[in-house]
Amino acid sequence: MFATKYNRCILYIFFLLITTSSGLSANVTSYKMDPVHSTVWFRVLHLAISPAYGAFSEISGENTI
Repeated sequence: MFATKYNRCILYIFFLLITTSSGLSANVTSYKMDPVHSTVWFRVLHLAISPAYGAFSEISGENTI
């Protein structure tokens, strides 16, 4: 009984290694944020009573997938 559970475990690990290693060779795509059309908004609770809102209008960044 131990041998079959052991074999299943080895096969499961082997399957995981094969499926995850195939994703490593995938193409990497990066996107840059458009500073003209992007804004970051935030809300902070002051003394946990009233919210204060703010925004950053000049942002830049890159997103890699």
